[in-house]
Amino acid sequence: MVVGGVIPLKKQRVGVAYHCDYNNPKLSLYSFDDDNNLNLIDDNIFSFQNHQNIEVLPTETKGFMQDNIIYLLTRNNKGNAFLGYADIDYLTSWKWEQLDFRLEGHNIIGFKSPQYKGKYILATRAYDKKGIITTKLYKFIVETKEVEELYEFKSPEGVRNDTAYVGLSFKNGDESKLYVSYYQSNTNGGSDVYVAIMEIKEKDETANYHNTY
Repeated sequence: MVVGGVIPLKKQRVGVAYHCDYNNPKLSLYSFDDDNNLNLIDDNIFSFQNHQNIEVLPTETKGFMQDNIIYLLTRNNKGNAFLGYADIDYLTSWKWEQLDFRLEGHNIIGFKSPQYKGKYILATRAYDKKGIITTKLYKFIVETKEVEELYEFKSPEGVRNDTAYVGLSFKNGDESKLYVSYYQSNTNGGSDVYVAIMEIKEKDETANYHNTY
């Protein structure tokens, strides 16, 4: 069992665990007390058995909250990712939708500014047509489930291995400065960790962003 996607609520923290049993894939929801003890809320909020007509293998999950709704972005090793959501007062009643894109080693960050409500920056591993793996940033709008590419961290020439597992943080709460960390395999058989400071500027009235590395 691997726990991730921890979300702080008013009176508790909750996190999602995926199970490494590929014969019985599922996601479980836990709360954390002040001593970081795990308390099970629901053993099975999303399982293969719930989606018999879709190939599903849920793993890494990142969560966020908006308007008292918890949202979970879940990687699906069998295909496109899933978005789950539930009211914070009904954490055993989840609805799920399959998205139009994959997520791998992903992370997400939202804005506190009211004018950007419902808009998030999503980071994930991505593949081009030649099989080159890169890390990309997208704008994600939760209401429409739409993504728009913002920036690509290109892999070193000749590298076709792993990348992503991104960290995202605004500098001292300044939403115009985004710190992005990610790792990238190198040609020596090892890995390097990169940190970028992204400048985020509003391009137009729809809060579309451009970024500089």
